[in-house]
Amino acid sequence: MSLQKSSKKILTLVDSIADAALAITKPAAEPIVFVTDNMNIAVMKKSPANTLGQNLANSRSSNIGQFLLPSDSRFSDVLDNLQGDISLQMMLIDKNPYVWDQSSHDVTTPVVSLKMKTSDKKVVTVTDLQEPVEIQISNRAVTETTHFTLEIPLQFINNTYHVDKISMLKMSTNLTTGHSIIMSVKSQQLDFQFRILHKPHGDRTKLNFTSGSLLNDGNNFTFISTSASTDGLHYTYISPVLHTSSDVSFTTYDLANNFNTICESAIACEDNTKLLVNLTVESYSVACLYWKEEKEAWKNDGCQ
Repeated sequence: MSLQKSSKKILTLVDSIADAALAITKPAAEPIVFVTDNMNIAVMKKSPANTLGQNLANSRSSNIGQFLLPSDSRFSDVLDNLQGDISLQMMLIDKNPYVWDQSSHDVTTPVVSLKMKTSDKKVVTVTDLQEPVEIQISNRAVTETTHFTLEIPLQFINNTYHVDKISMLKMSTNLTTGHSIIMSVKSQQLDFQFRILHKPHGDRTKLNFTSGSLLNDGNNFTFISTSASTDGLHYTYISPVLHTSSDVSFTTYDLANNFNTICESAIACEDNTKLLVNLTVESYSVACLYWKEEKEAWKNDGCQ
């Protein structure tokens, strides 16, 4: 038996087991979970009202799969048109079961799936949502770590250090279609925030950091770009946010230990005073892929 046929046979068996479990599952009861050496299967029943906006999670060891369902009117209409409770089947598999497709080498994370079925076991198809379904999958990607020193020219005026000009770091990355870059930026010395811009090669629009993504504690100083629409070179620009007024108060930050020239209060600094900021940048690229059953292939259209 070929690998493709054996994989399909196993997945069909999983569906049969899930349907049998759903037949005895009561609405709003705790999920029934099956655990094997390679996968977890969780089944449950919910009313349409209790399905909107739900966060459905499945985990095994260090692998995690999670679906955050939307609560928009389109999804609500689909659920309201169904008769009775909704059967939900979640699966978390350690390795990609669809290995016969040419894009299988891009699937390096666990694989998760979610099926919604009616009371008569018909699969519910959902399209044209106003809000996306958010999916979280544990990822053990190989991260590239790079260390940089960013020089920020400063002027000392009225006991305050003023930024002489915008300082930024420019990085280049080759991305293939459907891939995004995930990047975290940390300062080793000062508690900076950062603005980050990401654009493909050939985009000649003026850099405007005020419209860029703000990296701070709230997002763990991590940036996720939109998926690349074409193969090619992309540039990422990183600029520190020193202060809301673009000034750095001497009393707010201990800047003296970071200067080439140490300045004292009320004494004019030399013109070449610089603040040296050591940065650690960790990055990797990732693609959002889903298994398109009618094509029997991994695709990324509509997936961000």
